[in-house]
Amino acid sequence: MTDICTKDDCELVLFCGKTSSNGNAPDDDSIFQVLYKLYKQPIYAFFYKKLNNDYSAAEDLTQETFTKVYQNVAKVNDFCGIKSWIYAIANNTYIDYWRKHQKNFSRDVPLELDSAAMPTDNNSPLHDLLDSEINLDLNEIYQALPPKYLQAIFLHEQNYSYGQAAKVMDISLSAYTSLLNRARLKTKEVMIYNLFRVSKDTLTKKEYDTLSQWLGPIQLFYGVTGPIKQGMLEHFNTSADSYNELNFHHYHSLIDDFIIRKYPLNKKHVVADFGMGTGIFASKLSRYVARVDGYDFSKEMCDLAEKTFRDNQVDNVVCKNVDFLKRNASADKYDYAYCMTVLHHLTYPHNAVKKMVRMLKDGGGLIISDFAKHNCAELVEVRSDLWYGFTKEQFTKYLTDAGLKNVWVEIHKKAPITFISESGKTIKIPTIIGGGEK
Repeated sequence: MTDICTKDDCELVLFCGKTSSNGNAPDDDSIFQVLYKLYKQPIYAFFYKKLNNDYSAAEDLTQETFTKVYQNVAKVNDFCGIKSWIYAIANNTYIDYWRKHQKNFSRDVPLELDSAAMPTDNNSPLHDLLDSEINLDLNEIYQALPPKYLQAIFLHEQNYSYGQAAKVMDISLSAYTSLLNRARLKTKEVMIYNLFRVSKDTLTKKEYDTLSQWLGPIQLFYGVTGPIKQGMLEHFNTSADSYNELNFHHYHSLIDDFIIRKYPLNKKHVVADFGMGTGIFASKLSRYVARVDGYDFSKEMCDLAEKTFRDNQVDNVVCKNVDFLKRNASADKYDYAYCMTVLHHLTYPHNAVKKMVRMLKDGGGLIISDFAKHNCAELVEVRSDLWYGFTKEQFTKYLTDAGLKNVWVEIHKKAPITFISESGKTIKIPTIIGGGEK
């Protein structure tokens, strides 16, 4: 047993001071009882969240963790780091449990991650959208990483120094440094392919680099969504005006009529415009139907859309400053739905299409449009995009997997989105349009 700690910031210093007034260090049993009292509830809460509110399994893992603590407390030499040591045992216990029971983990239920604090109201539609779009399922991440990589990253994120971490792993300092670097690179690679649900075969190097920049520094055990959330917040909170410029009106003049004529609209129909932006398309669509529900998570976008409707004397568009991805599929059923140049901003475009389809009436139709696949990195950077457009194969798969029939996809080179680069060069990217019926 080590000598008692006398540092003022030690979590056990008060206990040590009281029990060592006679000059003797407290025994291991006494130390364990204090640790159990201090950390039982936080460790239980840790497992409860990780296990998606399974209280029985959380109780079992808590008990297993403190059994290990009791068996090893005599080996502890630094009680100032006792909390990190206990959480390391808990995390390793969880990983062992997951590896044994991974078949019981649902891919549809994400494990708990502590999100970075974002400058927005937690109840706002924007916050809801970002949370619904970026729920990272860690099961595949853990499975794909070697145990040593997980341990190296965990120790680093627990604020162990490189020397301390190397000692815990029983390797040299240089070996730990090299291991941590390899672990970070591999973790980012695995996260990108799993978080964004893409394969190495379909992701270009430019897209990989862009997604890597969105992720930023990896924080595997404390959440990776922060950098993506922050980037989206900054873009959509400050750039709404740019989506109402003349070139966007010109683009819509080329493509809107084609899309509106695709299905037989009438004045009895209620339709949805998912991601309506500044309301340019919804304003035109409103002439042909009874009502348009225009969804957009950005209040700035909705404010500009309201102005568009006033300027055009449109009174049958309902602005919904909510995240349609969080809506109950049974709450609203639409005759037709549209999603114009939105998917390239969404983390999971295939899931978004499925959500749209669930909000259609039987027999209803969906039309989506976006950039065709391109390699213009400057456009992606300026618009804070996630994806370099889409191929016909991707659109076809999204629509088919969502359960639509009579699926069609077209590339329209004569209706491009025009972008002026910093050098003054005009770049025209064709539009991809697709749809189907429920």
